[in-house]
Amino acid sequence: MLNFMRRHARSWLIKAVFGIIIIVFIFWGVGSFRTRRIPVLAYVNDEPIYYPQFITLYRQVIENYRRRFKNFNEDWIKKLNLKQTVLNQLIERKLLIQEAKKAGLTVTDMELAQTIHHLFQKEGQFDYKWYKEVLARYHYTPEEFENSIREDLIISKLRDTMQNLAHVSEAEAYETYCWLNQQINLDFMVFDPKDFKKGIKIKKTAIKKYFEDHKKDYLLPRQLKVAYVKIPYEAFLNEIKISAKEMRQYYETNKDEFFEPKKVCAKHILFRVSQKAPKEEVEKIKHKAKTVLNKIKKGKNFEKLAQRYSEDKATAKKGGDLGCFSQGKMIKPFEKVAFSLKKNEVSDLVRTPFGFHIIKVYKIKKEGIKPFNLVKNKIINKLKQEKAKEKAFKIANRIYAQSVLENDLNKGAKKYKKITEETDYFSEKKWSPKLPWRLKEEI
Repeated sequence: MLNFMRRHARSWLIKAVFGIIIIVFIFWGVGSFRTRRIPVLAYVNDEPIYYPQFITLYRQVIENYRRRFKNFNEDWIKKLNLKQTVLNQLIERKLLIQEAKKAGLTVTDMELAQTIHHLFQKEGQFDYKWYKEVLARYHYTPEEFENSIREDLIISKLRDTMQNLAHVSEAEAYETYCWLNQQINLDFMVFDPKDFKKGIKIKKTAIKKYFEDHKKDYLLPRQLKVAYVKIPYEAFLNEIKISAKEMRQYYETNKDEFFEPKKVCAKHILFRVSQKAPKEEVEKIKHKAKTVLNKIKKGKNFEKLAQRYSEDKATAKKGGDLGCFSQGKMIKPFEKVAFSLKKNEVSDLVRTPFGFHIIKVYKIKKEGIKPFNLVKNKIINKLKQEKAKEKAFKIANRIYAQSVLENDLNKGAKKYKKITEETDYFSEKKWSPKLPWRLKEEI
């Protein structure tokens, strides 16, 4: 069949215009037969913000405005500078995530699962059907959705941490109070255009002339109606088997993927002091920190002292436990000392922008390759997904080829026991909710 198509590539059969636009695609993230590089809109500390991320958020913002304001139009978009506003939001989000990672903040799988379960609860139970419906409506894969929620949680943790560490002076508090409670007396007049409508008469010739002069304002956008076949790769996952040989071969040829850098697991006690604090205040806090450090050197329990004295509220209740982290995750002065300590060794006072720290390393994880048994399930899932996508792609190609030969998508889909679906009419600006926006360039 493929040879036939190659021989007749320029014939009427291949060039035929179907009664409907025929597009066969696979839902696995990219959604296109052609592999293309995803355009980058901006870089934030060498990390990209992709154009698709921007378009998705931009459309959501516009839809929110349209729901709230009936007369929302293109002029509003320009006046509010929405494109730049949305880009700024993405940049801010990227910066917050980067800072959270530098601070060593993480979100456990348990925290993620609990959040998602809470979002999709009905009568106290997780509603899996509702979860799948929402993801399908917004064209999210489970992995994309979970990554988004994980980012939301880590940003929330960063904000909580910064609020706990923030110090507000009395002068700043008073200034804010005055600003919030400031009052003014204002005289004003309102002129409503409706009050001046009476008595105004407009000639038909004037209406016609206005229409002729502003025809571009009344142009209707080009609209399409698309027939398509969905071939989700997830449908093939259960029937795919991965042999022990395949798993081992993948592990041996991709060991870099399983490299684990050196990590230290540490606890700390924080004595907060601003970098702008006067010398007397700094010395006072430093003396307090030294007193606690001496207690530790005399054998007092580090965890109990952290619970009592540490001003890092996020970790104090856990005995100051920061968990395990690799280099590049903490601020430099803290990291330098932490990675120089031996197991169960306690540091001297360490000064950072947050204040004075006492650090204790309770575990050191050497760098190396994760053992096969620890990554076995990850390898299985990855290989299954790759094979499932290949299978879905092959079926899509067969349906496409058959549809061209039959000049009918329904017949091509029916031969491989697939159902043809159809969108309503949609335009470029008002995209069909049934199609992923990634198909925009294809259509």
